[in-house]
Amino acid sequence: MALKVSMGFKRYGRGEFILNNLNMEVGRGEIYGLLGASGCGKTTLISCVVGLRKLDRGTIEVFGQERYGKVGNLCGYMPQELSLLKALSIAEVLRYFGMIYGMSSEAIDEQIKFLANFLDLPSVNSSIQNLRTYRWGGSITKTTVGQ
Repeated sequence: MALKVSMGFKRYGRGEFILNNLNMEVGRGEIYGLLGASGCGKTTLISCVVGLRKLDRGTIEVFGQERYGKVGNLCGYMPQELSLLKALSIAEVLRYFGMIYGMSSEAIDEQIKFLANFLDLPSVNSSIQNLRTYRWGGSITKTTVGQ
């Protein structure tokens, strides 16, 4: 089992529970979409899974390990608010993160070409700020995924 939430409860302050006795399982290799109205607990659940928040009661297991803190490299998370360096181009953002991961220049160039094609990005020389100006939010999200 990749993810298991058992009897999960979470509320903010003394208000109503955002997560109220949540039980769910996601098997290895499964893709699971969280759908719901604004404020229904989707982001709260993901924040608890990756360790940014804690359940008030209940347990979360990631790959069979009960989680009490951050899950490290067991799973990825892309928050609603993206943290791209706006003055840089798509290629510069990807190059920056490639360098952080210790990739060689050649490997970074190869990966940029692959990601630009795979994620159907506009010109990799486009600045992130221009993507926002032209409302290409999907390209911003894709660039973040490419990081």
